[in-house]
Amino acid sequence: MYPAESYVDDGPPHITTSVEHNDEDLAVPVSKPAEDDTPVPPTSPLPVPEPRNSQLSPEDEFEGDDLRSQLARALKVLNAKSEEIVNLDRLLVAEREKNELLQKQTAVQVPDEQPERDQATIRLLTVSLEDANKAKLAAEKDRDFVREQYMNASGYVTTVRNENTELEKRAQIAEKQATEGVALVRATFTERIRFLEEDVKSWRQMADFAVAKDSRMNDDIRRRAAEAPELQYRNEKLKEEIEELNTHIGELNSELAKKDEEIAELHTRLEMDIPELVYPCHWRPVGGEGPCDALLDSKEELEKHVLTAPGHL
Repeated sequence: MYPAESYVDDGPPHITTSVEHNDEDLAVPVSKPAEDDTPVPPTSPLPVPEPRNSQLSPEDEFEGDDLRSQLARALKVLNAKSEEIVNLDRLLVAEREKNELLQKQTAVQVPDEQPERDQATIRLLTVSLEDANKAKLAAEKDRDFVREQYMNASGYVTTVRNENTELEKRAQIAEKQATEGVALVRATFTERIRFLEEDVKSWRQMADFAVAKDSRMNDDIRRRAAEAPELQYRNEKLKEEIEELNTHIGELNSELAKKDEEIAELHTRLEMDIPELVYPCHWRPVGGEGPCDALLDSKEELEKHVLTAPGHL
């Protein structure tokens, strides 16, 4: 048995045939699928509706409605084929049961009781069973084809919907970037204008200061120009004083050189007059062999030698 995935109320019509049995007067119904004129939905790419928050043009709405109608027809055909397969399975089971029943009845009957009629009935039932199997296989193929087309169309719809969602996100991001970019540019130029205004103000202050300074310098130049003769006279006087002082310094240097020579002669004479004096140690160290024979120039050096030399104190 092949269970149907879904059902519809108005299933396809069936053609019923019967095979007459002479003894029992039995009618064996055989269900054959009627030709369905419902067109198979195409699988070519079709546009799908935009998201709810986007604006659709009339052409997009028409194409979206056409795609939905095609998907609905494909689903209807798929349900009809599934129901037809279920009916064929039921008829196949009934035919098999009847065939088994006839085979059992034929086995227990007397060989002389109408064997040809039974064989004809069996052949008819076999042909009916084969037809039912063929119809079932055809219906299964149709169902698989319709299901494949439906899945392709559904996959395309999902793909286009995802693309539309991605495009909408990108549009929102671009709009946000444009808004933030305009705000950033406005803030940048505002800051630039403020900086330039402050720079202009600073340069204006510097220009005012330069003008004031130039005015003061002009006054100072005029004052110095008025004082120039007096300053020049004082400069000449100072130069004369400097020359006089330099001459006096030269005389003092000559006199200083003479005094230095006299001092040097006095030192030489003094050194020649002073007798040469030395101070021997003669200290006998403890455990020593003899007295210390060190000679020192002064008493201070002698005392220091006694205090620091080894074996003295």
